[in-house]
Amino acid sequence: MSTALTTTVHDPHALTAAQRDALSTELFAVHGHIFAGVDEATFRRYVVDSDADHTRIAVYRTPAGEAVGYAALHVFRERLAGRPCAVVRCETGLRRAWRGQSVVAPFVARTIVAWRLRHPGLPMYGFACPVHPASYLAVVRQTQTAWPRVDRPTPPAIEALMHGLADRFHLPAVPGADPGVRDVGWVSRSAPAELAWWASAPQPEARYYTARNPGFAAGHGLLLLVPLGLGHLLRIAGLVAQRRARLALLGLRARLDRRGPGRRLPSTDPGQVPLPATLARADVQDLLEASRRVAVGAGQWICREGEAGDDAFVLLTGTACVYRGDDEHTVVHQLRVGDLFGEIAPLQARPRCASVRAARPCEVLRIPGAALAATLRAHPEAAQAIEATITRVLAGQTQLPDSATLSRG
Repeated sequence: MSTALTTTVHDPHALTAAQRDALSTELFAVHGHIFAGVDEATFRRYVVDSDADHTRIAVYRTPAGEAVGYAALHVFRERLAGRPCAVVRCETGLRRAWRGQSVVAPFVARTIVAWRLRHPGLPMYGFACPVHPASYLAVVRQTQTAWPRVDRPTPPAIEALMHGLADRFHLPAVPGADPGVRDVGWVSRSAPAELAWWASAPQPEARYYTARNPGFAAGHGLLLLVPLGLGHLLRIAGLVAQRRARLALLGLRARLDRRGPGRRLPSTDPGQVPLPATLARADVQDLLEASRRVAVGAGQWICREGEAGDDAFVLLTGTACVYRGDDEHTVVHQLRVGDLFGEIAPLQARPRCASVRAARPCEVLRIPGAALAATLRAHPEAAQAIEATITRVLAGQTQLPDSATLSRG
């Protein structure tokens, strides 16, 4: 879904009772598509009727007016270790088809910076207990001040602050688990294949999260604290602005690519293309020369189940998800950079047996099916390797439909 979202920001304390009821109902309906494990009364008490000193709630809607996401930001005046401070807590949810547009970070950054400028002398901390590796990854990659992190141990004082805040917000410890893991109860609606992907994700931060919190699929979260000094906030705001600019550039490139055949692939190491090792380097280079590099915007479909397919693809940058059947919100696999996919249709002369959509802006290498087939005809050993994988896919023996990912070497 490439359509841009609109943002409406609410102060729940300024709404009438009827307006608060309507907002709660709308937000919980969106929440139900993303999380399970919490009833509407509990959700409303935590998100809309929070006892925070300052609350702002952003609602993200399609141009047709349908709410598809939210971000609630609360600021609490607290005393930690005997000192007055401010604690920021944030809850977010965005339906899968509209993720990757970087709409939440600007709202959070603007709201925190505005409050911080009005209270410059008060220490400020951001607190969260993310129940999904993607949420943890998004925070630690936005700021070098987030704790805990994979590259260095957490200072004891920060540990104490996190545990104190977990108790303050009624997040119970999980018996037998890491001390930093708490029972949030918000269970992410993720397919088993997606959970399996995160368990072996390539990012070291994601692997660190899942190692410490292997029960995240059951609604367990990992305590997370971010000191929010003004300098830190300005650096975070700069990173958010850079990311927005990068996404805008990728979106423009995707629109231009839709008007033409794509761009020739620049000089690339053929060893980066996931084709069987029995293919000579020169053969892979010939395929690269015949291929095009295409930008794809967040939410855009790369290929659709049931359609004719003349090309195969390699994911070069970004993230893409595989869907099967009529449910466009249930992921059956998440592709990694370097994965080959979509080759079954051109090689078997059959319709696509799955759909693939960009979860974030990405670039794909579009390989003409005729060129791939010609190369494989000249190399029977390579053809047998791919055909064996295709046979397993069509027989339902693998979780990756319409993809026969093979690694060189």
